[in-house]
Amino acid sequence: RTATCRSQSRTRSPPSAARQGDCDGSISANAAIFEDSQHGLARAPRPDRVANIGESIFVQAARNHDHQDNRRRCLHRCPPGQQKIETPNIDLLAKNGMKFTQFYSGSTVCAPARSSFLTGLHTGHTAVRGNISYPPEGQTPLPDSVITFANLLQQNGYATAAFGKWGLGYITTSGDPNKKGFDKFYGYNCQAEAHDYFPDHLWNNHERIDLSINLKYDSLYSADMIHHEAMNYIKAATGKPFFLYLPYTLPHGDVIVPHDSLYFYYKLKFNDASLTGNALKTPEHNINPEPYPHAAFAAMVSRLDKYVGEIVNLVKEKGIAENTLIIFTSDNGPHKENGGDPEFFNSNGIFKGIKRDLYEGGIRVPFIAYWPGKIKPAVNNNAAALWDMYPGFLELAGWRSL
Repeated sequence: RTATCRSQSRTRSPPSAARQGDCDGSISANAAIFEDSQHGLARAPRPDRVANIGESIFVQAARNHDHQDNRRRCLHRCPPGQQKIETPNIDLLAKNGMKFTQFYSGSTVCAPARSSFLTGLHTGHTAVRGNISYPPEGQTPLPDSVITFANLLQQNGYATAAFGKWGLGYITTSGDPNKKGFDKFYGYNCQAEAHDYFPDHLWNNHERIDLSINLKYDSLYSADMIHHEAMNYIKAATGKPFFLYLPYTLPHGDVIVPHDSLYFYYKLKFNDASLTGNALKTPEHNINPEPYPHAAFAAMVSRLDKYVGEIVNLVKEKGIAENTLIIFTSDNGPHKENGGDPEFFNSNGIFKGIKRDLYEGGIRVPFIAYWPGKIKPAVNNNAAALWDMYPGFLELAGWRSL
């Protein structure tokens, strides 16, 4: 069962910021953690740490709080919020932070959205326009001429790391994460490989981590491995301010998750009939077929929620919460691929379209900013997009060229 880097469907480039929108079809969270305890701006101390968590999170991954009370202020633009998956940690992040109701990804699929995020350019200008794959693995590399905000944070004294899915260039190419501002990268270099949650390898910078046991057994679950490495990075961080980019893969397709207590909880809760016959198809990357995809998908989202809670609690335990900005968002709308079922979960709410669609449901994504003592709990109805993070992060870091 060797995973191959499949050629992904090509997305149209959004013509303008006014038409940008939601999440990526596959759910996953992008998080950023910004921490700074040493330096400051005139208006507010710059954060020591920033975390960006999530990938392919559907609009309703986190349930919408106080929707009825906010309906008038949202002018009917707030998503109703899914009610089937329990996400207590993301809910708490939204309750205690600032929740944006009109936040847009950079594109309808993964790679161009992430390129927009890191370069500060919308899809009409950023170099990566789609999810095209190249041998031996990886996608269109960011060119040498591109300077990401992570490059500039490095120059401004930050340690930088990324854990999760890259998709912006194979190692040693111009898009190598080590060349684009990250001291450390751990996870999938190729996003097509990331459809397989039991892969035969991951990458630790340029070191190929052999997971060939997964060719025989669904043994080492990549999402847990990636989260474990991210947690260890935060635990080991001392003194130097850091930026942490967490493009986690959950709950991107394929819908694959360990059959643990979370899975069985949702299996009992949904009480779905098991898929059988032709409906019970073995996912391309999974050894075992999934008879209860709704339970599996919900367990993936709850697993991501658990990761979020562990990160927030660790930041508090280290005593750096008041110097740490945590952002939770996504790179596109809900997916209907290899087990995804946005209709069942009401994933795109009132909005038309899903991942790969240049409609609100394809590009409008959740966005939560959490910074105790600096950001007051609030709902923000102003429009913003992933490319706005580039100047925002640099200003917070005290970048003098702004």
